[in-house]
Amino acid sequence: MGAEGLIHKLATLGVELAADGDRLRFRPVDRVTPDLLAELRAHKADLLAALGAGVADADPCQPVPTDPAAGTGGTLAAIRAAGRRKLAELGWIVGDRLAGLPEELQGLVMPREGWTPASWAEHMRYLAGRCAELHPDRADLYRRASGMLVTEARRIERGGPA
Repeated sequence: MGAEGLIHKLATLGVELAADGDRLRFRPVDRVTPDLLAELRAHKADLLAALGAGVADADPCQPVPTDPAAGTGGTLAAIRAAGRRKLAELGWIVGDRLAGLPEELQGLVMPREGWTPASWAEHMRYLAGRCAELHPDRADLYRRASGMLVTEARRIERGGPA
């Protein structure tokens, strides 16, 4: 994940990130996991540059973007590497089920690197609550995507075909 993606991820977790000279400041500290702290350290120079360019003021109602260098290739590579059946067994919506959805939902329920279907569904619910006042249509879309992932996980738990 690049600097912009990391800034968005922190914003959706309710973490404020700011540049203070050559240092990064964030609060509340207890919301930053050791993994996130490692990412902050690894991308410090890029984060300082992005914060100086105003990237932190981006819309916090947007889902966490994939790495811009990977584009959708990261998702397609994940599907190829794991295989559609394995991803479906994990609860991701792939194949014919994905193709039958409206385009705006397809992008929200596709496999995501570093996320499980359950964690992504929870993230979508969080965004829906955060965006309900400013972007009610987008909040509804996030709720629908979350509901679809939860429904898919329940179907698989009951022994439905992957």
